[in-house]
Amino acid sequence: MTEPLRHALQALAAPEHGLSPERLSYLVAIDTFLEKLSAGEVRARAWTDAAVRDGAHWAQVREVAAEALRAFGWPVEPPPADPDVWVRGAAT
Repeated sequence: MTEPLRHALQALAAPEHGLSPERLSYLVAIDTFLEKLSAGEVRARAWTDAAVRDGAHWAQVREVAAEALRAFGWPVEPPPADPDVWVRGAAT
């Protein structure tokens, strides 16, 4: 985990921000997966279109991300099929 991300997550974990330990653990898990996929020789193989679409490592990332969405109370739904579609976020 990068130092700036570590500090940001620690700040968000403060009680006044309301990021529970469970939610924080999902964010850290996603970051850890992505860090592993971005390291050394794995990087060249892990970031191809085919690997992202069909690779076992990416299936794990998607599963942890879905668990994180559920922990935050957000819907688990696939992104738009067309990469040029802009989707308005929910108002908070």
